[in-house]
Amino acid sequence: MMFSTDLAKAAQLKKEVISVLYPELGLARFKSLTKLEKFPLVELGCAVMAQNQDELKYYLRHAIDSESAFPGLDCGPDQEKHFPCDGMSAKRAMKEIISILD
Repeated sequence: MMFSTDLAKAAQLKKEVISVLYPELGLARFKSLTKLEKFPLVELGCAVMAQNQDELKYYLRHAIDSESAFPGLDCGPDQEKHFPCDGMSAKRAMKEIISILD
């Protein structure tokens, strides 16, 4: 089951992120716990979601095969957008917390 905070850390580090959520196992559990249809990083374009073995093989091949016609999972631009590493994360978090408290 892959819907942990480790995936968010990997996205912040601009790594290839694959959420493995097979419909009858991980995805069913995820939906029952969160009431969401997809893992948020997938919705944001910061990760891909494998729902079966064929998809997992496809994504793994593209994530690690530099000779592939489509190298990488192409999540980098969205990871940059949603996880900027500009030294301002604490300030953004503080502003968000204050807006929630107000």
